Amino acid sequence: MVGDTRVIRAFGALAGVAAATSVMDAAHTNHTVAALLYVVVVVGLSFLGPVPATVAVLASFAAENYFFTAPLGSLRINRTDDLVAFFVFGITAAVVSAAVTRVNELRRRARVRELEARARLELMEQLFGGAPRDEVIDAAQQTVADLFGLRRCTIDLASGKADVEPGTRPLAPGDRDPIDAFARGITTSVDRVRLDREASRARVDALSQQSRAAFLSAMTHNLRTPLASIKASVSTLLAHADLDSPTRDELLTTAQDETERLERLVAKVLHLSRIRSGAFVVQREPVDVAELVRTALRSVRGLSADREIRLVGDTIGITIVPLDPTLIEVAVSCLIENALRYAPDDGEIVVTSAVLNGECRISVLDHGPGIPPLQRRHIFAEFVRGEGVRDATGAGIGLTIAQAFVQGHGGEISIEDTPRGGATFVMT
Repeated sequence: MVGDTRVIRAFGALAGVAAATSVMDAAHTNHTVAALLYVVVVVGLSFLGPVPATVAVLASFAAENYFFTAPLGSLRINRTDDLVAFFVFGITAAVVSAAVTRVNELRRRARVRELEARARLELMEQLFGGAPRDEVIDAAQQTVADLFGLRRCTIDLASGKADVEPGTRPLAPGDRDPIDAFARGITTSVDRVRLDREASRARVDALSQQSRAAFLSAMTHNLRTPLASIKASVSTLLAHADLDSPTRDELLTTAQDETERLERLVAKVLHLSRIRSGAFVVQREPVDVAELVRTALRSVRGLSADREIRLVGDTIGITIVPLDPTLIEVAVSCLIENALRYAPDDGEIVVTSAVLNGECRISVLDHGPGIPPLQRRHIFAEFVRGEGVRDATGAGIGLTIAQAFVQGHGGEISIEDTPRGGATFVMT
């Protein structure tokens, strides 16, 4: 194929010289003008490549001698000045042809390198953007083949080299370097993406192990405390049948409170497992928001028996909203329980609910130590607890659960400062 192309271009150069000769012969062009026009023809044919340029120089030299130099119709040169002129013509045509060919080749290489750099950048962006590796490699091989006129290009990722098969024209000596550079760039990018992904997986595994260890540590601590209280209360009741009635009632109340606390903890663990696995599904139904808040408060009555919690219901428009009552009740309960753990004994907790223009807004206000702005974006992470907690029995997952269930409804939880100190969690 390469040889056929060279022959075709050589015959094209001959045809070009022949056509120019016919035109000049018909116009009765003199020797000097013909020489100048042949130089122009040689320059034009030089853009076809070095082989057509060489053919054009030789053919023009012969045509100039045969058709326009006396004696006409012969390749003989009788005059010394004509011989010198022919040599000057030949040298001039050859030099100009070589210069044009060189400039044309340099321009082609510059254009190819520009396209190659742009294509390499686009392919690397695709690779780092998560595109399948095999698709990027196929695209890279096709890009090289198109840029350099190759029939085939195969990039070996192991060696970083490219195996190529020339197409319609031979591979220029200067083309091999950019092809190899392209192959090395793609290979390096593939290796970097692989290493980045391996490092990312290692970080995820490390964080997973850390999270798992923190979870087990927190659960062990939080399960041991209520179980110890229940065991102590029951053991005392069994060992001392003659206890007076107030003491028995106190022990039974302790066992009941710790049982409820254990039940809440187990429920939170189950909720957290559903969130981690993505197993919870929002099932909306018409719900009275004010009644839902009251139900959530009753679910934490064991923690709020002696605390002042004021409910402020909706006074604007309807209070019926389509949402999942189970998930939102759990979210509200987690926020109330969080406020009870941080608010002082004499501090008021206010829970408000409002529905306006299709937006449901529930807020829980306390007068505890508050949350600094820099800590607010981390407070919803698992096992993260704020400073100034009064009750250390929590597991540090309540806010995580609340945020996940609210976001599952397409909503959000924000934190605001409470006037006169404290934090206000707002579910929207």
